[in-house]
Amino acid sequence: MSAAEPLSVEPRHRRLFAVPEAVEDRNRTLTLRELVRVSYDKSGKERSPDEQHRDHVRGIEYHPRLRLSDLPIYRGIGSASKFRRSKKARKEFADLMADIESGAFGADGLLMWTNSRTSRDAGEWRDLLELCERERKVIVICGADLDFKVYDPRKSEDWKVLMLEAIAAEMYSRQVSEQVKRATKYDAEQGKWHGGRKAYGHDRDPDTGVITLNKTEATLIREAVTRVLGKDSPRSIAVNWNDRRIPTVGGAPEWTPVVLTQILRQPRLAGLRKHGKNADGSPRIVAYGKQPDGKPWPKIISEDEHRAVVHALDARKVTSRGRRSVRSWLLSGLLVCGHCGAGLIGQQDSGVNGRPRTRRYICRKAPGYKGCGSLGIKAEPVEDLLRQAVLLRLDAGQLADGDADNRDDEAAGLRAEYESLEAELDNLAAEVNLPPEERTPRKLANKRAAEVEARQERIEKQLATVTHKVGPRELIAAVGAEGKPWGELTEDQKRGVFDAYLVHVKVMPAIKRGSKAFEPERLKPKWRRLS
Repeated sequence: MSAAEPLSVEPRHRRLFAVPEAVEDRNRTLTLRELVRVSYDKSGKERSPDEQHRDHVRGIEYHPRLRLSDLPIYRGIGSASKFRRSKKARKEFADLMADIESGAFGADGLLMWTNSRTSRDAGEWRDLLELCERERKVIVICGADLDFKVYDPRKSEDWKVLMLEAIAAEMYSRQVSEQVKRATKYDAEQGKWHGGRKAYGHDRDPDTGVITLNKTEATLIREAVTRVLGKDSPRSIAVNWNDRRIPTVGGAPEWTPVVLTQILRQPRLAGLRKHGKNADGSPRIVAYGKQPDGKPWPKIISEDEHRAVVHALDARKVTSRGRRSVRSWLLSGLLVCGHCGAGLIGQQDSGVNGRPRTRRYICRKAPGYKGCGSLGIKAEPVEDLLRQAVLLRLDAGQLADGDADNRDDEAAGLRAEYESLEAELDNLAAEVNLPPEERTPRKLANKRAAEVEARQERIEKQLATVTHKVGPRELIAAVGAEGKPWGELTEDQKRGVFDAYLVHVKVMPAIKRGSKAFEPERLKPKWRRLS
């Protein structure tokens, strides 16, 4: 070979492996569709998939009985591992499986650079092989040496080779996943920064690794925390920030309640490092965050504020069928029936015959409700009267320490009840050592133990509510140093004011039967003890 002649790119194995029995005419050319994939492509140029395609084009020149299909290439970007995959399904693999099954594949076989380009999940490979076996499709592996090995899933030896390669690919993913998890856990326990995209409220120097506060963003986070503790909703905060044209985290067009909630839940705001989750789904705190020099991360809010805001957001979680656990009517949850003691439910009539629609609170008797169905009252005059009564107390300065004392007394009572229930459980357990004639029957003991544990769970929820409850002074501080006019408060803040002053309001039956006039005497409020 002369120095001017180019080096040959001829593959090491020139001859094509035996054409599989899946093709009836052993002399005809096999048409192949390509699948190319790269795990991640930060450049956005899809260099690796293009290189795989070039290898396919170069190598197929040496195999005259193979040709590439003119149909589109199955092209994917993202991990094929079952241990590091986005929540979205891999479109290229789903399209491939659907086309083979529906007959739209349009080729005799599938061509890939290596078997790991298709998937690193042995389960997915098994599904693919069974489908190709049924539809009589071959699988061709190009390889780094452009060997173009042809496999027929109908042959047991070929099926075995491909499955062993798939298991090896999955095992490699498992090993990498375990190593990454171990390293991540170690870093978390050492309080090291978690990496990833920019954390709202904090800045990190890429060279030194030092964490600093972003003053503008930190101020906004403190504002959002204060408003959430003041009974404002993440949705109203997001709307307000969008109106003020505050830039979002990653350049998104607008703030959403979901993103804002995710930020406010982050333990790093209080200088805490998380790793994994607890049994209840909450982040597991493993250490205090540390700078490279050992100093703590700068805090945006205190640990107490972090716990309080997480509790406030938990109270707004969506319940079954998409309904929120918080009240959607101003006084629902506060008004109770004077007949049966059940809570009144907000309801709006249809406004037939041109009449305006009327909002009412009713004692509802229906499946899923515990009411008696014998009582109702118009919403607007009740809300207006109680608003005036609450504002009178607010203007009288009944804000300071009485509510805190009331909450402390309530918490102490709940803790005492919890301890007495714990003692009862101990007594039930101790009865095992008593003679049979002195024991409580097993069925009754188990039933009572279940009732006690259920009551303890309710007490735990009540304690969480009481100890994190926002009092009147905190509420007023949240809506302004001198307080805002009632009309400027959000619905959540108005409900917070009512909650701070009222235990409940008992609604009695109508004094004059058949009267449509509002009767203030029907309302019997129970006020919280204030100073």
